[in-house]
Amino acid sequence: CTLCENGNENFCQCAKNTGYDVDGAWADYMRFNAKFAVHIPSALSSIQAAPILCAGLTAFTALRKSNVKAGEWVLITGMCSV
Repeated sequence: CTLCENGNENFCQCAKNTGYDVDGAWADYMRFNAKFAVHIPSALSSIQAAPILCAGLTAFTALRKSNVKAGEWVLITGMCSV
């Protein structure tokens, strides 16, 4: 669709999300489009890798699309538990 072709897959009305629309989030193996994959080095702990997953990507995408400029302030709310 147009949204997917323009890099806005997260707004696609036809998207099927693993663990929500499609079973398999807890599987040992799964197939997916490599475009949406990221390699997490084995040297990173789960705590170190967490910011690059869903919550981190959500915050990053919001910043990227906000057109914030260097020197401007942003506020990112959330919770961190260690």
